[in-house]
Amino acid sequence: MKLHLEHVFPPIPSRQFDWAVYDDETYDGAPDAGPQIVGYGPTPEAAKADFEEQYAERYDFQPLRLSAGTALA
Repeated sequence: MKLHLEHVFPPIPSRQFDWAVYDDETYDGAPDAGPQIVGYGPTPEAAKADFEEQYAERYDFQPLRLSAGTALA
């Protein structure tokens, strides 16, 4: 899994969606690709935590804990 971090900064008053994290190896962004996991948050850390929570819910695992060596691209 290779996580990609993106500073989205959408033109809305709320800053809670400024950062997005997704798996660069599986996410293609196409609407017809089906549900794909994207974590959002006001900070990179919050977006990563949101991604981890959604991943755990989707695959019914214990919370995903990425190692310190897993870099955000």
